[in-house]
Amino acid sequence: MADLQRQIRELQQQMKAPCDPDLLAKWDSEIASLFTSRIANVIVATNLDMPQLDLYDGSSDPLEFLRTYRRAMIIRNASNATMCKAFSAYLKKDASNWFNRLRPNSIESFHELGKEFVAYFINSRPRKKPADALLALRQGKDETLRKFIGRFRVELHQINEPDFDMVRAALRHAIRDRDMKVASNVNPPRDLQELMATADRYINNEESFPMERELENTRGTKK
Repeated sequence: MADLQRQIRELQQQMKAPCDPDLLAKWDSEIASLFTSRIANVIVATNLDMPQLDLYDGSSDPLEFLRTYRRAMIIRNASNATMCKAFSAYLKKDASNWFNRLRPNSIESFHELGKEFVAYFINSRPRKKPADALLALRQGKDETLRKFIGRFRVELHQINEPDFDMVRAALRHAIRDRDMKVASNVNPPRDLQELMATADRYINNEESFPMERELENTRGTKK
């Protein structure tokens, strides 16, 4: 028991001790060695406003994370070297291990770092569904148009390069609103943006009718 207490006290003293400057220098040299001199010799500004992003652990879409990180850094006018050096701060678990195993002196730009990153974690991207998966969708009997269109959009994002004519046909057959079906035939939308805009208009129409009926009932009661 006495020996255990002594070990605990030593551990506590180590935790309270100031960080060894040599250790920090070693860490800095390890990070710098991953990049060519073009990146390694650039000093990152200490006052950089780092974006608040969820850490990437290697289990989700690497391309989506890379886009989010890049947009956040570009908004802050971060240089190419800064984007490279700050990237590891947003990695954890498998992703952090991948970064530490990069070949020394191998990265010369954020573009190269991004390519290495996506190539390694490509299997973490969600698998796309076939285009005909949309044809199986149907609006439920008691399902509102808003709820169904939301469900349709989620499925649409999971389709690999969907054909617009197929998307329009799938939506027309899936909805229960007859007026919207007719409108999509008489004045067909030209692209996906117009198709979704049309759906939003009919959602607003559907939701406005109960309000109008309630207003009419209120007026009738007053009379």
